[in-house]
This record gives sequence, structure tokens and C-alpha cells, in this order.
Amino acid sequence: MTSHTQPRLIGVAVGALGLVSIALVGLSESTAGIFERGSVYSWLLWSVVTGALILTRYALRHAAVAERAEHVAA
Repeated sequence: MTSHTQPRLIGVAVGALGLVSIALVGLSESTAGIFERGSVYSWLLWSVVTGALILTRYALRHAAVAERAEHVAA
């Protein structure tokens, strides 16, 4: 599994969880709130994970560029 495949699989799984949750909202009046929150929290989780991946990749790329610059200057 490549480094790009795993986040995509996680994104698809979280998206599917959200879609299933929203589909189950009308199942019962007593559980509608739980499933509605599940759909919202899956979106929030996807946003947080995506942001963390973007920031992590940026930091790693920036560190690699800085390290190469130090080796060239030395």
C-alpha cells in the first residue's frame, strides 16, 4: 500500500460512514439525533485528518528542503 493510497481509503471509509449515518436518520425518531451527529462528525473527522495530512506533508517537505540547503551550503 502506497503512502497516497492509505489516506484515500480512510477518506472513503469516513465518507461511507457519513452517508450510512445520514441514510439511517429516518429509521427511528429516538435514534435520529445519533445518526445525524454521526454524519456531521464524519465530515468533521475527514476535515481534521485532511488538514493534519496537508500540514504534516508540508512540514516534512520543508524540513527536507532545509536539510538539502544545509548540505549544499556546507
